[in-house]
Amino acid sequence: MATFRKRGNKWRAEVTKSGVRKSATFLVKAQAMTWAAEIEGSIRSGNITSDIVRVTFTQAIERYVDEISPTKRVGRWETTRAKKFLRDMEFVGETMGNPPIFKQS
Repeated sequence: MATFRKRGNKWRAEVTKSGVRKSATFLVKAQAMTWAAEIEGSIRSGNITSDIVRVTFTQAIERYVDEISPTKRVGRWETTRAKKFLRDMEFVGETMGNPPIFKQS
């Protein structure tokens, strides 16, 4: 769905559809509307897809341990805690950004 806003003497078009967000600024509202219609068509046809990269919690922690922890004085202890955390927690294989669905009893 496209939205249009007047900002000063320009028009800003924002398109959000199927996880894809695009925006652009135009001098004339008609140009903004044309651009938005083209972008929405490209999204529907599959020419433009979401740029979201799905990362698991495990991958994020491992990257932190590899890249950040070695630069810190407490890096060794962070690494030890992270490995224990990855070993003991149930949700570490989940994709980040998709909260688990909790079943109510």
